[in-house]
Amino acid sequence: MLWQDSGCGAQCSMSLQDAEQLAVDAGFTFKGDDSTRADLQTMFEHFDVNSLSSFRRLFSTHQLRPGPLPVGTATGGKAKRGKATCLPADYGGSSSSSASSSGWQVQQEGESVYIGGVKNGKREGSGILLSRGRSSWQLHIGQFAEGSCNGLGVVTSSGGERLEGNFLDGMPWGPAVYIFAPPQQPEQAAAGPASHRSRLQYVGMMNGRPLGMGRTAWTDGSQEFGQFDGLTCCQGLEEAEVSGVLAVADDNSSKARALEAAIQEALRQDPLIAQQAQSLFESVPAARTTGITQLDMFDGPLKALHRDRAAQSPLAPDPLVDEVATRLLDRLEDCRRSFETAIVLGGAGAKVAERLAGGRSGIQQVIHVDTSMAMLERARSHVEASSSGRQQPHTRYVHWQADSEILPLEPGCADLVVSCLGLHWVNDVPGVMAQCRHALKPDGLFLGAMLGGQTLQELRIACTVAQQDREGGVSPRVSPLAQVRDAGNLLMRAGLAIPAVDVDDIQVHYADVVQLVQHLRSMGESSGLTKRRQQLPRDVALAAAAAYAGLFAEEDGSIPATYEVIYMTGWAPHPGQQQPAKRGSATVSFEALEKELGPEGEDGSGSGGGAAGASSDGTSSKGEATSTDSKGV
Repeated sequence: MLWQDSGCGAQCSMSLQDAEQLAVDAGFTFKGDDSTRADLQTMFEHFDVNSLSSFRRLFSTHQLRPGPLPVGTATGGKAKRGKATCLPADYGGSSSSSASSSGWQVQQEGESVYIGGVKNGKREGSGILLSRGRSSWQLHIGQFAEGSCNGLGVVTSSGGERLEGNFLDGMPWGPAVYIFAPPQQPEQAAAGPASHRSRLQYVGMMNGRPLGMGRTAWTDGSQEFGQFDGLTCCQGLEEAEVSGVLAVADDNSSKARALEAAIQEALRQDPLIAQQAQSLFESVPAARTTGITQLDMFDGPLKALHRDRAAQSPLAPDPLVDEVATRLLDRLEDCRRSFETAIVLGGAGAKVAERLAGGRSGIQQVIHVDTSMAMLERARSHVEASSSGRQQPHTRYVHWQADSEILPLEPGCADLVVSCLGLHWVNDVPGVMAQCRHALKPDGLFLGAMLGGQTLQELRIACTVAQQDREGGVSPRVSPLAQVRDAGNLLMRAGLAIPAVDVDDIQVHYADVVQLVQHLRSMGESSGLTKRRQQLPRDVALAAAAAYAGLFAEEDGSIPATYEVIYMTGWAPHPGQQQPAKRGSATVSFEALEKELGPEGEDGSGSGGGAAGASSDGTSSKGEATSTDSKGV
């Protein structure tokens, strides 16, 4: 088998045996007669040696377990059942070997080979699409509908083309896009490896076309960090190639999206690249007229500015933040082990770092990560001042500035990860939590606290009433927040074991709306929505303040503000942890328990008794947390 490798400009060849070995190394297994050998040869004949190595690395990184899935051969565009070839069982396709028009099949159309679900002759369900272009190869792995990619997903590619596609829902992290650089020229390879930066990116697809761009992560060289847990790029992009590679697309619309994303990232990376990307962006007429749908809900750079502004004031006591940090770290008292290295992420990290730096729970090193260097410097000064008079050995304190969604943490580097009041500003919460789990040692602990959906419900109602009255419509002024039911799913999706979630409703009283807004600004909690109005008109603001006081003011004239705090606890998996009992292993039935204990409520204990989650109200004073309602989930 011969083909032209446009990346290196040389004629390359590969035997069927070599292709089979690469398939096995990539997580596939092979069995069958000559017809299935022909299927395998068809699958690989569009790819050069470098591409196959990347393909193998991609699958071996995921550590997929091989398993049998039926495929078939295609003739004239119509699929028919053939011999079985083994594909990774994790891909969620039908594992039935029955002759079904909806089973896994092989279709070859021109320069592409599709392996996956087929319904009525069209690609449907989970599948793999491999294709060969003039200067690159493409590998789509994901969900297909009506023959096209839909939803969020991943594509790998090499060469100078920028591609999007879909990843399978079964993967534990999230969707991404890999972009690989072309194979190095022989003289470049002889000179030694170059420094590379590789790009991982969200993308939305509908009918095979991108809907918009989302968060971007960069990896440098062989380092393994970014939004998606466990993914390692085989090849990267030269820094000087970034704007050029991203500029290539199928049409003006997708080119505009690609260039817009390149500009946004380049502005944060390198002014020279930003200038190159800007000139390319302006050369595309559609880029100035086509609406670009962003998947990001929050403006990361703006939130960093908010935190810089909040850091200008001294680190003073804050009843709300102090209470949340204390309640979160109280969970360490229930652990009968020490945590030598702790990582503190954003949010109220200064308060948490101060408490942990005192040597609590055997902590010897605290690594504080934040988007704001000013916030980190303020925290460092406070930690050093508070620990200078202690008799006990000083805990080592280190601070790193990093993107809130791209954590520079090595695998297994920490015993404890704490995120206090920071996750609710993250666009990719599952990705960040997966990185936290990745950074934990086995049996390491993750503690998280974030604001829930009932937070500032009074302010939300007042703004809605005022806008509807004065403007005849409503625009979001308070950021959307996670619901309690989502927290457990986030822990499970991140791969954390023994998940636990509980909720506190904390009510803080303020003299007026102005004091409430000032408190939010001092915490760095001003609105950071991507799609927001820059300024609330004065008359609307006054109407909102009047509505707030009219609807919610207390007898003493103060106004309450509710903060729903969701606490999350999870452990990095370890063989020694508690395991759920096997299904059917119970020795006592519910029927027997009912007979022995009697029906619920017969003795009055089933209702009207003290229930867990009862609220406890404290005394009220302006500017302080005054009442809480704790609920276990």
